[in-house]
Amino acid sequence: MHPICIQNGVLITRDSRSPALGILKSADFKVDTFQLKPGDYFIIFSDGITEAMNNNDDLYGILRLNNIVKLAAKDNIEKLAKAIIDDVMLFLGDKKQNDDLSLVIVKYKGI
Repeated sequence: MHPICIQNGVLITRDSRSPALGILKSADFKVDTFQLKPGDYFIIFSDGITEAMNNNDDLYGILRLNNIVKLAAKDNIEKLAKAIIDDVMLFLGDKKQNDDLSLVIVKYKGI
């Protein structure tokens, strides 16, 4: 899954087109960078979030994740994380999650 960066309230994504970690014994990975500024968020997540499936077999998807991140980007890091997980759980409804929900959010405070 490609990471998400929020800079000055603007969502920035990059599609690395690299294989998933641990899938292949040997693989080439594209290197990419984000230049973080104080106050920026850097978000990484597992496919268990974007591939969460509801009772209609619809996937949560990257667009829905991006939308909730945009809405909650002004919040503190705890509220942003909670907004993402709460939205995934709301989307699932009463269907059981079929994969892990891994989420890491870093807020860069500067040097």
